[in-house]
Amino acid sequence: MNHSRAVNRSNRISAKKRRRAIRTQISAKSDESRREIQPHDHSQMLQKQAVDRDTLAELLESE
Repeated sequence: MNHSRAVNRSNRISAKKRRRAIRTQISAKSDESRREIQPHDHSQMLQKQAVDRDTLAELLESE
């Protein structure tokens, strides 16, 4: 391979690596922004905990 082909090939490879790195950073940022946008709804978790507590209390009372 002559010098110019080698340089072109090297440039293509490094450009491909840069594009992959940029895509990774963009996808990571979009994932972070999606997490920040979503409201934290803990109501279902709290309801489940209340039901579990009630069930446990009933089991303890029945003994």
